[in-house]
Amino acid sequence: MIDDLKQVSPPKATDARDAANAPVPVCPACGRKLLTKLSVLCNWCGAAINDPEYLEHAAAERAALDARIKQQLEVEQQESAKMGILGRLKKNKNKATRSGADSLADLLKP
Repeated sequence: MIDDLKQVSPPKATDARDAANAPVPVCPACGRKLLTKLSVLCNWCGAAINDPEYLEHAAAERAALDARIKQQLEVEQQESAKMGILGRLKKNKNKATRSGADSLADLLKP
């Protein structure tokens, strides 16, 4: 069994390119690469990951995601209050048609 969370050369990611090239941690219990850096549990076996640096990074990622979702919901709420739900949906549909978005995932990308 692996005692600690393995990580190859842990440089700090300074921008999006570095974050994409950052080493992928593996589970201390099963040794598989973790699929997400948001969870405090292994995606494969469910074992807890007790590396303080990993836990700190996961908490920061979750907080950033929560803040982005909260901001998006506030914008939607303000638009709904201003022009009604149907007006907001119609505006977003027209915006998506002009931008050439293919799917809902394209609309949700930051």
